[in-house]
Amino acid sequence: KRREKMKKQIITLTVAALSISTNQILSYDDFISQYDSNKMVAPLNTHFQFRKEEFNQLLNGLNENDVVVVTGKAGVGKTRLVLEVIKKYSEENGYQLLCVKNRSLEIYDDLVSATTDRRKYLFFIDDANELPQLNLIAEYITKEELGYDIKIIVTVRDYVKGDVIDTIKKYTIPYTINIQSFTDEEIQEFMKINLGIYNQNYLEQIIKIAEGNPRIAYMAGKIAVDNQSLSSINNAYELYDSYYKSYVKCTIGSDQKLCFVAGLLAILKKLRLDDCSSFQVLLDDYGITVDDFKNFIIELSDCEVVEIHYDLIVTISDECFFNYMLYYVFFERKMFPFSRVLEIGYKYFRDSVCNSINTILNIFHSTETLDYCSQEINTVWDKFETKKDSYAFLDVERRFGNGNKNSYQINGGFYWAL
Repeated sequence: KRREKMKKQIITLTVAALSISTNQILSYDDFISQYDSNKMVAPLNTHFQFRKEEFNQLLNGLNENDVVVVTGKAGVGKTRLVLEVIKKYSEENGYQLLCVKNRSLEIYDDLVSATTDRRKYLFFIDDANELPQLNLIAEYITKEELGYDIKIIVTVRDYVKGDVIDTIKKYTIPYTINIQSFTDEEIQEFMKINLGIYNQNYLEQIIKIAEGNPRIAYMAGKIAVDNQSLSSINNAYELYDSYYKSYVKCTIGSDQKLCFVAGLLAILKKLRLDDCSSFQVLLDDYGITVDDFKNFIIELSDCEVVEIHYDLIVTISDECFFNYMLYYVFFERKMFPFSRVLEIGYKYFRDSVCNSINTILNIFHSTETLDYCSQEINTVWDKFETKKDSYAFLDVERRFGNGNKNSYQINGGFYWAL
């Protein structure tokens, strides 16, 4: 009876132990396997390119610091770079690799189970801002007297890095490195090596879509290869939507006025907070005061999607994100008539408006988009046709459309570059 009782206790303890794991702490190979099972992201087995300097910086950072924070825009290649670094570092320095991926579950039991041996551990936390219990792992760097030798490296998107860095600072000062986007030449070479795309027309369209983002470039290239069609990547909205929709929904999208301000910024690219005269009519039309506008800019700065320099000059942080917001606000949701943006914009920020049209028709090209652009352009043309202002409006389009063999003719003489 005693033996039977002990057997039942052992079975109970075994079942309990098995149920502890929430599969949030993985081996290096399991992490890659699970990551690559998501077909909506670029795989991690791409050829490693163009990051030699950053690679060496991260190796040195791990040698000299307990915690390294890798920041950068979504899809810039942070995870790919870190995996290359931690594989080399752990092999050369005898650290056991533990890769952490949040599943919105308690991680404490997984952590205890994974670190029963007091030894060297290298934690890699991907998208650290999504891990609610980051502090439990960061706390391990204080357990040196218990026999632990801990290194931690995390990735985090640059616009949400603040809270992550603040959490880590409770235990140590982290070494931080920001990963930059690829150049157009690097995107081109990346496509050739990883997907065998050499056709210049395809490469040019992918470069326009990617804005230096290798993840978006890979996804666009994969779609083009699978469909053997350039037209399949004329509209990149679904690609952008898969990366940014949830973020916009949780932050910007819940406030329509804030969303509109982001859409306006997507057109202007850069502005001065002490002079809103060029676009104040648009703010008035949408019911936004100048003071409200400045507060919205601060909100966007807190989200780290814009940067405020000298408390005065506002610039955007992620070109792809604002391309998405341009389409999302004015074409997907049609929150404000684009004809009104054209009407005001050609007077006060002509180049920005024309560049926005080119962005829309080069990256989000579709019959619906073209029809809506034509409709909105014609609305403005009809309004100004009998006025002297029409000559200025015509002059804008000529500088961008005339001489382009792909120009589209509207109203017998009004062109817009497509």
